[in-house]
Amino acid sequence: ARQRMIYLRNRLANFEMHVADYYMRRGAYVGAIGRAKYCIAHYDGAPVVQHALEVLIAAYKKLGMQDLAASAQRVYDANYTGVYAPKPVHVVKKPWHFWKIW
Repeated sequence: ARQRMIYLRNRLANFEMHVADYYMRRGAYVGAIGRAKYCIAHYDGAPVVQHALEVLIAAYKKLGMQDLAASAQRVYDANYTGVYAPKPVHVVKKPWHFWKIW
């Protein structure tokens, strides 16, 4: 039951960060900051908290709030310096002619 609760917490945190990423792509930086802060405050220990801090830093910089960006950067450096962050895996798609039988 404990593992299921952790899984559900991580899924909720992933959803919040998915929305924050959408806001960043759309240029709604204030919304992205709100989602990232919510994720950090309510889903402590979730793997996406690192990404939430990265979104905070980027959004603050886009809004010209250098002091808040520097503050978020200090928190990031204190918690994640030297931490291995895996790169996203890109799926290689097979070409469509793979399915042709004629």
